[in-house]
Amino acid sequence: MTARGDPVLLLEPRPAEAAFAAARLAAGQDVLLTPRPWLSAAALDRLERAARAGGARLAVVNPERARPSRRLLRQQIESGHLGRPGLVRLHRWLPVASPEAPAGDGAGAAGALPLACAPDLDVALWLMGALPDVVYAVERDGQTLLVHLGFPGGGMALLDYAAALPPGDGYEALSVIGATGAAYADDHHNSQLLFRGGHPAALRVDERGWEAEVLAGDLAAAFDAGIAGWRGVLAVAGAVCASIASGRACAPEDV
Repeated sequence: MTARGDPVLLLEPRPAEAAFAAARLAAGQDVLLTPRPWLSAAALDRLERAARAGGARLAVVNPERARPSRRLLRQQIESGHLGRPGLVRLHRWLPVASPEAPAGDGAGAAGALPLACAPDLDVALWLMGALPDVVYAVERDGQTLLVHLGFPGGGMALLDYAAALPPGDGYEALSVIGATGAAYADDHHNSQLLFRGGHPAALRVDERGWEAEVLAGDLAAAFDAGIAGWRGVLAVAGAVCASIASGRACAPEDV
């Protein structure tokens, strides 16, 4: 049993754990969540009310930011090596049955795909260092999503998400192009050839697995940041849904 006041870290919260998180917050325990498709703006509102009732702190932290490749790209931007970022390009291609695909979370409602892509949206906003002022998105069959984010000053991000591969490994790539340089994180560069007869196989080196250690090591900063940043991400995801429904570009503040 966790003692009252000790923080609760839910790294892969499922819908059933929303009630558990609300109960812990109402009991006065700080709770740190990682985002899942069920964590909509309405769900976040309910958790925030529970936190206020219990005098506890609530934070949402994206584990994608803890990946070494993402941290390195961010460091390159912060150091000034790339200059002002002008383009973030993120591509994620997954098999239909992947746990990372929307169906893997039991998210069948309209807007599930944009919510499933919210961690990627957050990475794009984090690397650009701003919220977009215009969003345009196209979705097909709940499996393919293309998102264009336009930022004040002319910067942009382009994200595409496809969950239509046959069973097996997926593929992802992330690139940042700045005024004076560029940086890339690509599965093509992070694969090792395996020779075992016949054609060689390309085995991807998985950089996941230590996000918990990174996130738990900086709980103070996470709780200081709270949920304001994730509300911005949800506003952008809402604009993505509105753009898909209307067929037109939308501004997050208009949603």
